[in-house]
Amino acid sequence: MARYYFDVREGDSIHVDNEGAEISSIDLAWTEAARTAAEMSKDGIHKRNSDHRLAAEVRDNSGPVISVSVTFETLRHRQ
Repeated sequence: MARYYFDVREGDSIHVDNEGAEISSIDLAWTEAARTAAEMSKDGIHKRNSDHRLAAEVRDNSGPVISVSVTFETLRHRQ
């Protein structure tokens, strides 16, 4: 099993995962990153700024391996 680290980026801020998790395959790491990005976007719905960028970035001891990002924008035409 490999150790993967899941860093979370929201706008300009980043939360670095220093602990990581033992995961049996890169495909399972991708699934976890996609799940994390989806949960983050669901939580971001409650924020009222006009655009929001989120990413779950996966790395191993050698460096980055996967990045799953979500961007959504809100445009109001009337009050």
